[in-house]
Amino acid sequence: MSEHDRVWNELLADAGSFRIDMEQFRRLEPAFRSWDAGFFNACAEKALDSDFPLDDVRNKLKPGEFEKFLFLCITANFHRAGEIYRRKGWPREMVDEIRGDFRLWAETGVRDFGFCGLSPRLFSWSVQCLTGEVKQFGRLQCNDIHFFELELSLYRQADGSVKALPCFQRGNPPHPDLTFRDRAVNLHIPASGPLKREECLDSIRRMCRFSQEFHPDYDFRAVVCYSWLLDPLFQTFLAPGSNIVQFQKLGHLLTCPGRDQTQEVIWRLWGLPGRERPFDELPARTALERGVVEHLKKGGRFEEGLLVIFRDELNF
Repeated sequence: MSEHDRVWNELLADAGSFRIDMEQFRRLEPAFRSWDAGFFNACAEKALDSDFPLDDVRNKLKPGEFEKFLFLCITANFHRAGEIYRRKGWPREMVDEIRGDFRLWAETGVRDFGFCGLSPRLFSWSVQCLTGEVKQFGRLQCNDIHFFELELSLYRQADGSVKALPCFQRGNPPHPDLTFRDRAVNLHIPASGPLKREECLDSIRRMCRFSQEFHPDYDFRAVVCYSWLLDPLFQTFLAPGSNIVQFQKLGHLLTCPGRDQTQEVIWRLWGLPGRERPFDELPARTALERGVVEHLKKGGRFEEGLLVIFRDELNF
């Protein structure tokens, strides 16, 4: 058996565990067999390391094959996630839950490129998932070790609202409830279905219990989420009972200053091809899509929102 045959058979087995479209996956075989097997193996072995030769890969491949190569490097490393989780003593079910993320990105690749592939951004994200830096607990994902990244100080007010002030500003009140570099749990929202309120709350509770068990000294002050889905503007055109609006109301909602998310919103809803189309040609099948299109046609933009749930507001 040739080296190409051996590695391809291993990749097929790994891809099967992702529950992805195997017909789409098999279309990567001609590209794989055109690459030097030794070079692929050497790169795949470094895929989870900081010295992965990203520029060398980009320079060596024919146009259009770079994203395929990155996708197959991640595929070749899925088994290592199980090893990492076992070594850390984390529940096996967490490996099964994060597995679904690779199916989503495979589908995203087909939408964006016409084949299973990963951009460098999503390659880096997938590495974080395999190494356990990003974990999944039911509906939501998180970095359970995270330091609040906005240079803001947040203060809870008597009426239940939150006041945000630039941190390091002279005259700020002492003892903010959350400030730059404070410990937090950072939520992520995979595109894996509806954001049902109870499922999201269950995910957050699981994250907190996990942190308490495996990081007992990690005294996080809040659960936070930065996302295009958290732009308060969505509340102007979505029903109050919609899943997105209900998710925004799980905690305190603010906007992240200076974080334009317009292109991110277009990519998330319509993929890379959507960025090349006039706004009035974007398909608008849902209330979310219709609202976004109408806002874009008026010259509107979208911002990144911030959701904060303080630790003492959580019941886990």
